[in-house]
Amino acid sequence: MMNNPTAVAVHESKLLWPQENIQCIISIGNGRHIPFSYDAPTSTSLKMKVVKIVDSATNTEGTHTILHDLLPANSYFRLNPYLSEPITLDENRPDKLEQLKTDAQMYMRRNEHKVLKAIAALSEPRGYFLRIRDYLYLVRDLKW
Repeated sequence: MMNNPTAVAVHESKLLWPQENIQCIISIGNGRHIPFSYDAPTSTSLKMKVVKIVDSATNTEGTHTILHDLLPANSYFRLNPYLSEPITLDENRPDKLEQLKTDAQMYMRRNEHKVLKAIAALSEPRGYFLRIRDYLYLVRDLKW
């Protein structure tokens, strides 16, 4: 039901583990194409209204912006490469798939710092007190 379900995942994790802080979230997008020029129809046209409705229903970057602003620094990472042309999810032509691969590789090279920060966040060990708490919960749960 959502094109970027990251906010739903955060909500669900807080319901399941209310005492836990979020260590790291990595949101991976399918890529996005932003055209350089756009001849927009007039804002009152029916076509423009339909385009705005569809865009608001499928906007993945709105969720990204909200989560980026609300979550602690260095705990949320969005990887969503820019595509050189619009490509549908069911694309299967070899030349188009090769272009997707090239676009993704370029994005990863340009955002290597972001990937390294995400790796560091994922590799962060749990603190001493959290490990003790985990152990106590485990012992409590085993005594049923």
